[in-house]
Amino acid sequence: RACSNLRAAAEACLPPLQAGGGASGGGKRHLPATCVGAIPDVTKTADVLFVAIGYPELVKRSWVKEGCIVVDIGINARPTNEQDCIQEISKQLLAEGCLPTPCEVEIVGDVDFEEVSQVASWITPVPGGSGPMTIAALMSNVVASYRELV
Repeated sequence: RACSNLRAAAEACLPPLQAGGGASGGGKRHLPATCVGAIPDVTKTADVLFVAIGYPELVKRSWVKEGCIVVDIGINARPTNEQDCIQEISKQLLAEGCLPTPCEVEIVGDVDFEEVSQVASWITPVPGGSGPMTIAALMSNVVASYRELV
C-alpha cells in the first residue's frame, strides 16, 4: 500500500518525458511549471532523497527536510558565463574536437549543493558523488552477465 502511494505521488509530480527526451539524448526535456510546483510537497517528506531530474540545481534548500540524506544522481554541464548557451558551446567544441575547459563550463548536479548542504545530514557532491558507485554497479552487472553466458 505504501509503495502505491509513493508511485502515485511521483506520477503526480513528474509526468513522463516526451518521446526522445531524457538523459539518453534525442530531444529537449520539458517539465511544465505546474508540475515543478508540486515537487517540493513530496520531497519535503523524504528521509532519503534520490534526485535525477535532469535540470541543473533545481532542488533548493526549501525542498528538503532538515536531516535528510540527499543523493544527487544528476549531472549537468552549465556555462560559467551566464550569457553563453550550452548548446552553442557544445557545437563549437565538437567542431574543434576539443574538451571543454573549466573556464567554459562547470559540472553541477540537480541539487543546489551550497543551499541543500545546509539542511541535509549527508549529501553527495557532483561531480564525484554517485558516479563512481554507478560505474561499480555497472561493472558488477557486466561481470554477472558474462558469468551467466559462459
